[in-house]
Amino acid sequence: MWWVNKFRLISILFFVLINCYNCSAQELFVISEPASNMPSKAISFRLTDKLMNGNRFSIAGHHDKTLMQRFVPEVMIGLNKKLMFHLSAYAANYYQNTLKLEGFSMYAKYRFLSIDDLHKHFRMAAFSRVSVIDHELYYGEVNLEGDNSGITNGFVATQLIHKLALSATIGHVYVLDNISYQRPYFLSAHSLNYTASAGYLLLPFHYKNYNQPNLNVYLEMQGRNSLSDYKANIYELFPAVQLILKSYMRIDLGYRVQLKSNVTRNGTSGFLIRFEYNIFNAFQ
Repeated sequence: MWWVNKFRLISILFFVLINCYNCSAQELFVISEPASNMPSKAISFRLTDKLMNGNRFSIAGHHDKTLMQRFVPEVMIGLNKKLMFHLSAYAANYYQNTLKLEGFSMYAKYRFLSIDDLHKHFRMAAFSRVSVIDHELYYGEVNLEGDNSGITNGFVATQLIHKLALSATIGHVYVLDNISYQRPYFLSAHSLNYTASAGYLLLPFHYKNYNQPNLNVYLEMQGRNSLSDYKANIYELFPAVQLILKSYMRIDLGYRVQLKSNVTRNGTSGFLIRFEYNIFNAFQ
């Protein structure tokens, strides 16, 4: 079966181990969050650009083939070692010819379990996201990062063993009406979203100091299944590479590939480019 071969691909790739300010390991996935948190009292600034050749739905009622972009500026705050927040904005030309501010979201994660050992650890955390978006809906895809207003709650578990780590996320999404538009009948009000993530630290082979560049490779699988009469199922694969500079600057490059879907979407594949800058001990 197709999913057996894809699962084998996931199982042979790995995650990243990176030492940061206080010598604790951080898992830095690209499309999902690990159970570990960013350093306490740190602030991070992130800008993500999602690009794809998609099917933009026009006012005339047809789809235009065009290059579409969604910019996602974020501010992330590590309140303490167990609690962190993300504040995000979304601006895109997915639904019109020019860039438009689509809305905002807030993400919170609380780490409630830590089991530490030499060169390895296990973490579990609970998370929640609230999104407020304002544009009309044409597709059956559930996505709280720019497309739909809603609330998601879930859990994430991450196992780190030296340079290797695996992470799994599961969450329930409740879709609300967008600010000026009601949720259409073909868009499920409830969805089960999950990810399986893996990766590996390629460089350096041995740590000498925090100024060494780090090169990481990732492979993540994402699934979204509606929990209503209108069945919408989406499965995606997301390979990515990541460069860490001087332990506080991060560059991501990834490519999203649709494995299987039974719903109309504004795009089935595309690139992700991200830059992140971290300020450690930013506040008392």
